[in-house]
Amino acid sequence: MRILVLALLLTGCAFAPELGTSEQEFRSKAVWYAAEDYRFVAAQGDTRVYHLNGVFYYFVNGALDRVDQGQLYQERLEVTIN
Repeated sequence: MRILVLALLLTGCAFAPELGTSEQEFRSKAVWYAAEDYRFVAAQGDTRVYHLNGVFYYFVNGALDRVDQGQLYQERLEVTIN
């Protein structure tokens, strides 16, 4: 148990991927850090969206392109237009 706690402290418990992170790396780490809150949300064209800990992660062509806390972009457009 002590080894696990030490390993978590050394690697950091927070998960904050940087722009440009590959979708594959994101998925593998997201499952490890927050398996219960991690989910695939939507895909449209070359864009795939994931939700993790209240944050939306947008991947374009397999690389993290944008991070957004709040509504999905499409939902925000619908609210703005209506």
